[in-house]
Amino acid sequence: MSNKIPKARGFDVSIKHIRAANSVALYGSFTAAAADLGMTQSAVSRLVLQLEKQLGVSLFLRSTRNVVLTAPGREFTVSARRLIEDLNIQVENARALGDRFAVA
Repeated sequence: MSNKIPKARGFDVSIKHIRAANSVALYGSFTAAAADLGMTQSAVSRLVLQLEKQLGVSLFLRSTRNVVLTAPGREFTVSARRLIEDLNIQVENARALGDRFAVA
């Protein structure tokens, strides 16, 4: 079985897609990821499928009982975690600056 998924035209990946994939990887479950993200399981599943379509690869092997990262999924989630951590730091930095330079 191939990990290839037909690529979508263009590139339309959002932080929601990345957070969903990261959470599924962290918990090994779409249901647990959904609870963590405050979303429905079907919404998380849809986001991950959209991301996989954009990337053109399967990030996860799915069964009725568990979810396991593929090789591309492991590679992607390492970078995704760094991206999320960096984004969180930048958001906190912006908020801290915003407190100093509040818009009237």
